[in-house]
Amino acid sequence: MNQTYSAGSCHVHDRMRLRKPHLKDNLPTQLCLLCNRAFCIDHEGKEDGVCEINHETYYRNHPDKQEYLFRTYGEWEKECEKMKADDMSGIQ
Repeated sequence: MNQTYSAGSCHVHDRMRLRKPHLKDNLPTQLCLLCNRAFCIDHEGKEDGVCEINHETYYRNHPDKQEYLFRTYGEWEKECEKMKADDMSGIQ
């Protein structure tokens, strides 16, 4: 799978640095497929390209961002399949 690497800092470490400013990101960082935020290899989730946060809770707590968030990896996969099918049929 193609990974999108980012120059941004790990969003998990960003939150942790509020109390522990010495923490450093373990590079490289990449963008999460579900929440579109940068994360480092220390905070990889179970699925390839996904960070370790609870995406269902993040989705629920950020209704203003729901149009470009995914609650689960399966939801993201379905959207990718739909986009592929639309591309193949010429629908835009």
